[in-house]
Amino acid sequence: MTMFSSNDSNQKLYSIDFKSCIEKYTWKRFRENRGCWRSLLVSKKKHYVDVRWGYLQFKHKTTRFDERDETTSGVPQQQNVDLYISDYENKTSLIQQYTFSATRETRSSTSVEVQDNYTLEGSMNLEIDLAGFGKIGGGFSQSLSVTNTSGETFEKSLAWEVNTEVRVKPWHKAKATLCVYQLNMVYDFEVKTTVSLTRGHLPVAIRRKKDDKIVWVIWIIKLPVIFDEKFMRNNNIVVVEEHLTDVNRIRENIEFTTHGVCKMVSWTNQHVKVESKEMQKMPEHIKSALENKNEND
Repeated sequence: MTMFSSNDSNQKLYSIDFKSCIEKYTWKRFRENRGCWRSLLVSKKKHYVDVRWGYLQFKHKTTRFDERDETTSGVPQQQNVDLYISDYENKTSLIQQYTFSATRETRSSTSVEVQDNYTLEGSMNLEIDLAGFGKIGGGFSQSLSVTNTSGETFEKSLAWEVNTEVRVKPWHKAKATLCVYQLNMVYDFEVKTTVSLTRGHLPVAIRRKKDDKIVWVIWIIKLPVIFDEKFMRNNNIVVVEEHLTDVNRIRENIEFTTHGVCKMVSWTNQHVKVESKEMQKMPEHIKSALENKNEND
């Protein structure tokens, strides 16, 4: 059974903590608003930044989902796997019939490894939409939801049953094998996440920890102001303009790009393989019985 290499997961390019960026911007604006000396009276250890996440909308669009070939992925795309083997011996002069019966289980898996991403307080909510990229294996739905920042693995169990007759010739031994094909697929994906202000602004408050009292509030009306140009350039953050026809204005949204690798293992084409060969040193009485039978036939 093929195991995928985990080297891809070690190629992380960047990881953006969106909440941390908002906190840094809020404290910066607070110091500018209050002045250096007055802002020193508000200790970060005794206060926290409260972000109203419900004022933000996150939309995910999968823009790339490309399958690697065997040379690039380093694993065979298809291989035969034996799930169950049973041996039979017929030491008589007549054809014998045996029942080959078995139940086995395999696990289909889809592993998503995120190479660069954005997070919210150390977690993420990434939607990978596979619709429109042709037939995808793995036995999973056309959408994957990833919440772990490094990636996740989704698994499903599949039962395989066989109940068939195996005919073994006189003085022969046979081996019956329940087989399935294991399909291994590796995809490189890209997801664009657009963040917008659903109500036109984002309230962010500095609160005192001991009583939750609000000390200061800022209403962010343009998301790009949270980042400086160098940070956006280094972390592949772009500004996406959205034309709001109902209010006749342009809203500046931000767009994060997530790259990663999706590795899928699925199973297909159950079949039974029977191999038979004559045993050595056939006894004389069996040999005679077979010769007589052939003469009569």
